[in-house]
Amino acid sequence: MTVCWAQGAFSREGQAVRAARDFAADVLARWGLPEGLRDEVRMCVSEAATNAVLHTTATAATTVFEVTLDLLRTESELRVHVGDGDPDRVPVATRPELEDTSGRGLLLIKSMAHDFTVTRTRRGKTVSFSFGIPQPRRIPGAAR
Repeated sequence: MTVCWAQGAFSREGQAVRAARDFAADVLARWGLPEGLRDEVRMCVSEAATNAVLHTTATAATTVFEVTLDLLRTESELRVHVGDGDPDRVPVATRPELEDTSGRGLLLIKSMAHDFTVTRTRRGKTVSFSFGIPQPRRIPGAAR
């Protein structure tokens, strides 16, 4: 089994969400993943990272959240983990009112990703989601 792995840590200050999003896009491009998949992952990373920045408290043990990307080629899956240091505020997907200007990030992730979980850890919490990696189509009878 081939496993590609990359990890980045970003401060909650400044351009953290942009840095996390760009990091994910760069890694996925290096791994040769299709542009459409990279766009979906970037959007989900952006939403999860925004939640990590906006919804962690100032008293959290750390002001750093990290983006971890795991690619398992043989299982055709990309797993993404976005963690922060605040175990007390666990995100919950809700149905916002039509006029609401926020509250759609987790719903977006859940609609785009194959699965979505939130796990409390010793260091805080981790939002995880996965995507299937498109496989080349095999033509019956074609040479291998």
